[in-house]
Amino acid sequence: AATIETISDEVFDYTVNEKQEAVVAGLKASDAEELAIPALVTSGETVYTVTAVADNALNGNAKSLAIPATVKEFGIQNLPALETIKVDEASESFFAEENVLYEIKESTSRIVLYPAASKDEVFVIGENIGEIASGAFANAANLKTVIIGKDVKKIEENAFASFANPLSVVFNMKEAPEVASKAF
Repeated sequence: AATIETISDEVFDYTVNEKQEAVVAGLKASDAEELAIPALVTSGETVYTVTAVADNALNGNAKSLAIPATVKEFGIQNLPALETIKVDEASESFFAEENVLYEIKESTSRIVLYPAASKDEVFVIGENIGEIASGAFANAANLKTVIIGKDVKKIEENAFASFANPLSVVFNMKEAPEVASKAF
């Protein structure tokens, strides 16, 4: 979508597309520990609905992230200090469970973002999770083992990028998923 305007608030920079929707394009306060993406942003007399977060728009030191129901797209982010993720319960596109961000797909869900600063050493990808997004587990400092469930069919490029420690990956399935080059 083409950018028709650039606007800002105290925390974020946005682009406005031809559909008159705001997309979080950047972070003005990279030292902010708590990020709450607004559902609406105002420029002059005009109010825009925030519908997306662009790739790398939130890169910084945030420890917590809150996502409104209006967000329908969420790009790859580098948030090494992230501990908690919350999603508005009214969202039809995303949900958070145990501080992991999932995108709702037709028959399965997709892991979008694992909190990199989680203290957990083991993570089990359960049933009905069909995909692992690019960058989903990037920089997960304490994670040592990931058990990939039987419903995972696709692991995107750089899904497990930038690991400080060796990572043990257990595939708990009969049929191998599609694994992108450089997934690990």
